[in-house]
Amino acid sequence: MQWTLLNAAPDLRAQIVATAALHPQGGLRSSPIAAVVLTGGEVDQVAGLLNLRERQPFTLFATAETLGILKTNPIFDVLAHHVVKRRAIAIGVPFDLPGGMQATLFAVPGKVPLYLEGSAATLAGGAESNVGVEIRASGA
Repeated sequence: MQWTLLNAAPDLRAQIVATAALHPQGGLRSSPIAAVVLTGGEVDQVAGLLNLRERQPFTLFATAETLGILKTNPIFDVLAHHVVKRRAIAIGVPFDLPGGMQATLFAVPGKVPLYLEGSAATLAGGAESNVGVEIRASGA
């Protein structure tokens, strides 16, 4: 079974340890986590990505703005670009997730992450800063 995570909280490692279905299935460093959907670039949404650095492939789905935040912080280079696919998702455009699910991002009120306030004029808290996710599967 493949799993999709919504955000990657700082305690992601503890969540994985506590959830047998997320334990390695085919080897010590294998993972059933096939995708992560980020709803923004706050620390509480992205810090757990550092727990997924074991060179296991997965796809990271986020708005172009959120992916840009990760790109400007070299610590996230531990997610090797040739292993972890990054897909920029536009607001309102449906996209497929592992396991036969489909998702659509929609804008929600918010602002840029606190740690970025005042750091770049281009990160002004636009429509891509914070998003919600509508998920559909099997007609529901």
